[in-house]
Amino acid sequence: WMGALTFTFMATEELKITHVEFLTGKTNINITMQNTGTSPITVTEIWKGSSKNVVSIPIRANSQHTEQLTESWVDGNNYQLKVVTSKGNQYYYNAIAPSP
Repeated sequence: WMGALTFTFMATEELKITHVEFLTGKTNINITMQNTGTSPITVTEIWKGSSKNVVSIPIRANSQHTEQLTESWVDGNNYQLKVVTSKGNQYYYNAIAPSP
């Protein structure tokens, strides 16, 4: 039982945004997230600037997920993305939309 107790305490939540793709039409953005921690996580919010998207995305440990947001974007603009988990942890990523 001691080993199980240690594993529970050592479970970590760690998420990385590994790729952001601004899609043709300027109304959608794909965000690829990688759970690099040792426990499953649930993403509950994805922010683009001050625009909040409420979601419920479970991601297993050592897995990734790509989520498509219906969000408009402008050529060449810099966007700060924030992902929030059910534990309240926040992960940030800056992405620059492509220019024509």
